[in-house]
Amino acid sequence: MSADNPTICFCLNVKKNTIVEAIENGAETVNDIRQATRACCGCQSCYADLEILLDKHAPKQDGSSDD
Repeated sequence: MSADNPTICFCLNVKKNTIVEAIENGAETVNDIRQATRACCGCQSCYADLEILLDKHAPKQDGSSDD
């Protein structure tokens, strides 16, 4: 296992970089990631990790402000 590209989905051997690439190419939900990579189609124990990667790597909305 590579430290900079760890396996996220062990059931289907999907690596972090594959998931991040799917997000950068427009995946906006865990279901989108499933369709693009097959991650989280087995036992689904990686679901929370996919949500974390979505939050971290999804494009940020411009112009949104809470004040």
